[in-house]
Amino acid sequence: MRDGVLDSRIFLCREGEAELSYTRSTDDTGAALDLADYQLSQALESGDLPGIVEISEDDFKTVGIPVPTLSPDPEDQKYGHLHYTTPPIEPAQAEHLAHIVSKDGIKLKFRRHK
Repeated sequence: MRDGVLDSRIFLCREGEAELSYTRSTDDTGAALDLADYQLSQALESGDLPGIVEISEDDFKTVGIPVPTLSPDPEDQKYGHLHYTTPPIEPAQAEHLAHIVSKDGIKLKFRRHK
C-alpha cells in the first residue's frame, strides 16, 4: 500500500499467466467463506499470507472488466469450486480497481511470515 491505496500490480497478470483469478466469498448455498482459513490455504512459498480483498460485480463493471466466470480449480480441493477468472486487464484498469477496493474492500491485510 502507498498513501492508503493498494499496489495496482496485484490486479495484473504475472509473467506466464493468461488470466486473473478470483475466489467467490460465498459458496453455492450463500454461506460466507471463512476468510482467515482461506488466507492460510493460499500461503505463499515464503510462508507470507496474501491480502484478501472484496470486489463487487459493480466494481468490475465500473472499471470495465468482464464479470468473472466460473473456472473450477481441480488442484484446490477446499476452495477450487469457488474459483473464477477474467481475461488480463490493462494497467489503467488495475489502477482504477486498486483505488476502488482500497476504500472499503480490504478484508485481510498481507502478513509476512515471522
